[in-house]
Amino acid sequence: DTEFGPGVSPPEAIRGSSLKHNGEADLALLLPHGGYCNSGFVAAHGFQMLANYGPWPLAIIIGNNHNSWNKFALCDQVWSTPIGPLEPDLQVVKELMDLGYPVSRSVHADEHSIENQLPFLRFIMPGIRILPVGVGAVDFDEAHSLAKHLARIVRERS
Repeated sequence: DTEFGPGVSPPEAIRGSSLKHNGEADLALLLPHGGYCNSGFVAAHGFQMLANYGPWPLAIIIGNNHNSWNKFALCDQVWSTPIGPLEPDLQVVKELMDLGYPVSRSVHADEHSIENQLPFLRFIMPGIRILPVGVGAVDFDEAHSLAKHLARIVRERS
């Protein structure tokens, strides 16, 4: 049913995907996080392309904080999805905590921008570990600093 997605499961859909993993680069996707009825179609197509590009040991998921004034919020708990759990990479969470980024389960409990991505990710890469990063009102320097720290984490794990 293409009303809510590509209409085929990733293994069938990726035959025509234009993304091919060559081991030389990591990938970032900018996907919508709204309700599945509004934006699930676009997110499903993004994850359909991603299915042929991995696997990786870690997915960094950056979501906006709609209802929090926190600048950043990491999460160190297991996330449940209808098709099974996704576990955070606690070593990476600790690395960022040591750099001053806080963990806030309460911020994530009231937010949907990350959790809406997780069933798609869990479906295509069931064993992947995640780094959920909630981002609120930050300035350019703060965003740049986070980007540098995340880029280092990606380089070290590639």
